[in-house]
Amino acid sequence: MTPEVMSHIFEPFYTTKESGSGTGLGLATIYAIVTQAGGSVEVESEVGAGTVFQLVLPRTRHEADRAPAPQAAPAHPGPRRILVVEDEPGVRSLVTRVLERAGYVVLAAGDIRAGEALVRQYRDGIDLLLSDIVMPGGSGLDLANRLRAATPHLRVVLMTGYADGALHDRAGQLAGGTILHKPFSVADLLRAVGQTLSDGEPDQELRGTADEDPMGRA
Repeated sequence: MTPEVMSHIFEPFYTTKESGSGTGLGLATIYAIVTQAGGSVEVESEVGAGTVFQLVLPRTRHEADRAPAPQAAPAHPGPRRILVVEDEPGVRSLVTRVLERAGYVVLAAGDIRAGEALVRQYRDGIDLLLSDIVMPGGSGLDLANRLRAATPHLRVVLMTGYADGALHDRAGQLAGGTILHKPFSVADLLRAVGQTLSDGEPDQELRGTADEDPMGRA
């Protein structure tokens, strides 16, 4: 790899593959797992020669089943059910894993139609919709509006990687909704979901901050 490519390899959604051929989440996920365990990832690479990754992990005498529980548990009694609608499998899987580790019950769908089917199946049993805005076959914003018309109590977090002002204005009109900009950190995701469920700060825009690692690295 060139030095330029190496400087970005652990960034979520960064990939040198053609569009549709990679998510850019593989190395970001590995980095997150290793660093969360107190380790590090070392890389040596030379164009035309190859690349070597070394994972350095700390020794421990603690048994695996005695590891401390995640600290980002949702601050509410009982589990909340979240419907995740995201067409990118890598993002959908990562978001689902983060939310489940935080104590939420997650239903995941890869498109609008599958998401609506889950809503019909669980009727009023879904507390929050977490959906990408731009997806093949429909808009997450339109999905949110349809679901909110039938289920007024439903809370909404919309994810987007686009800086479309008109789109944000429409999303901002959705009561109890939050816009979460990609790439985002694990802390950003949990904060957006937690605040939206608790009505702490609805109708706000959350952006990944420079002092927090982006999604997959927090």
